[in-house]
Amino acid sequence: MCSALFLLLLIGGTVEFRGGRMSYDPKKEEVFLTDSAEIRTGRVTLIADSMIYRKREKELLAYGSALLIIENDTLQAESLLYHTETGKGVAFHGRTHTEKGYLTGKYIYRVSDEVLLVEDGTFTTCDKVSPHYCFYSPRMKIFKNEEAVVSPIFLKIRKIPILWAPFWFFPLKKGRKSGFLTPRIGYNSFDGKYLRNVSYYLVLSNYADVTLGLDIIERRGVRSYWNFVYKRYRSFSGAFTFTLAQEFSPIRRRWSLFGSHYQTLPWGFTLRARSNLLSDVSYMEDYSEEKEEWIKSSLHSFISLSKRWSSGTFLASVDEERDVRENTVKRTLPDVSFKLFTFSLGPIRIDGSSRFLRKETEEEGRYYLDNRASFNSEFSLLRYLKLRPELNLQSTLFDKDALGRKNILRNVYSTSLSFSTVFYGMSLFGLGPFERFRSTIRPSISFKYTPEIDQENLIPFGEISAVPPQKSGVLSLSTSIEGKTRKNKKLTLLTVNLNESYNFLNKDRPFSSISWSSRLLPEFPLRSRISGAYDIEEGKFYNIDLVTEAELKISVAEDTSTGKKSGWRIRLTHSMSSLETGEGEQRLRGSISGHPTTNWKMRISFNYDLKRGELIDERIELERDLHCWAFNFRWSRYGDTWNYDFKLWIKKLPDVKFKRSLFEIFLPG
Repeated sequence: MCSALFLLLLIGGTVEFRGGRMSYDPKKEEVFLTDSAEIRTGRVTLIADSMIYRKREKELLAYGSALLIIENDTLQAESLLYHTETGKGVAFHGRTHTEKGYLTGKYIYRVSDEVLLVEDGTFTTCDKVSPHYCFYSPRMKIFKNEEAVVSPIFLKIRKIPILWAPFWFFPLKKGRKSGFLTPRIGYNSFDGKYLRNVSYYLVLSNYADVTLGLDIIERRGVRSYWNFVYKRYRSFSGAFTFTLAQEFSPIRRRWSLFGSHYQTLPWGFTLRARSNLLSDVSYMEDYSEEKEEWIKSSLHSFISLSKRWSSGTFLASVDEERDVRENTVKRTLPDVSFKLFTFSLGPIRIDGSSRFLRKETEEEGRYYLDNRASFNSEFSLLRYLKLRPELNLQSTLFDKDALGRKNILRNVYSTSLSFSTVFYGMSLFGLGPFERFRSTIRPSISFKYTPEIDQENLIPFGEISAVPPQKSGVLSLSTSIEGKTRKNKKLTLLTVNLNESYNFLNKDRPFSSISWSSRLLPEFPLRSRISGAYDIEEGKFYNIDLVTEAELKISVAEDTSTGKKSGWRIRLTHSMSSLETGEGEQRLRGSISGHPTTNWKMRISFNYDLKRGELIDERIELERDLHCWAFNFRWSRYGDTWNYDFKLWIKKLPDVKFKRSLFEIFLPG
């Protein structure tokens, strides 16, 4: 192949030509290039089998595998016409790649740097030569880095039309963008068919956005919602959601308001606020899709102001706690506290706190001012024995007592003295994969004393109650056994904790029950933990909780072409509790999850009550990777309520999803 290269100085700038063959018509001022032709002018490059450059018209005509490159944008076509001065042009049977996917068109008109018009166009994220799917429209208008507006639109799977819509919007803008969100349609055993999340997402500014939505529920009615979210880095952030439900059977109006706010203020102060309000007790149970929300009965709202220093913290707040089931309200107006961090004064460590609390119920209002200080130190005796004395002081001012007297002051102190040490032991042998074993024993004994004071007329409330006299000793023992593998890895094999106390003031029954807990093989696939208490006088165990967990991972060889691994993860948990009253429960929880193949994901979980012999809840979820698409099916049941749905979505276009909404109408309800 021969090649020619020369420069022509033309009005408006320099044009560079390259080609195997070239000819120039001086009368028409046209350059003809064939055999791998290329023209460059400014930020535009055009490559084709052959082309013509018309100087007078400022036009480039390309034929045969034409490729137009304008900075980072490329356009392929069988042939095209481009005006070098205006930047306008048309491509015949063209194809271009955007950040989101691939766009083709019988005719693609470049109206400006920001706008394209397409006739008989398709859009897909699939990179195959024959894509698995595409969106087809006879008319498209594309705004660069913003959105594509199409009317009408057809979804084609393997060139077969599946769905139709009169118009659609494809977001092309990077980051946050306004637009309609994909609705969800499903079926619930109580509510019937529903259409949820018919909504529009609106970007208000760089710091705020709002979502306006609507839920249509067959057996309830219509619920609208308004979600406002805002955030400015290192300044403020928050989110508020208000919902309003209009039900038709029976006719009633219900609502909810949930929100939170965080803001940094001058001089290092921080403002926090939260609102949790409902119109009635069963609102969350009727509308929440999360089963954990169904059992909530307490709603907490507050506003707080706090500041932190190197030596302590300050917190002031007002709050309201509403029990929607009991229809009771408790308010704190206000709660002000200051906490002094621990600091050292020679060998003595000191910390303290002060708190003013006022609580208000429907019956009365109460307040107290509580001040506390703690002094402790730590010494070593005989090198291995640690001695820790401690003195605690508390002074509380109550608003009144049971006799109606105002501003009652109570002063009380308590002391404690503890001794502790640590013993280590190392085995001289190994077993199996373990080279050595190490045991650690930590015994401690402490004595506590609180004098008896007159509290007969005290009315406890909040966190302040009567301080009983105390004269007791506590014996604690903790031990652990670790194994060191031949690969120099340490694993905990067993831990045991025991606690026993002796009350010098109780002549009839000075010894308490022994509380104990143990963990066996906590870092292994098969592990268990058990805790409970032992009554010395009656010689029996009670309040026993036993939990056994088993976890198994089964891996399959990695797919070298995709790098994906397939396999299973199986987990079973058995829990058993035996209360002092003789009542208790047994549960078996399990889950199976993983990749049965390189493209399939599966998860099955359940919660089974062994004592009653019934399933409490269960869930099945399947997901399939379909190259440029993904498929998900989910079925769940909790008590008498069950749900199922499936969805099909384009992985590179998460806003475009096709759920059960398009098929649910034809499924039995």
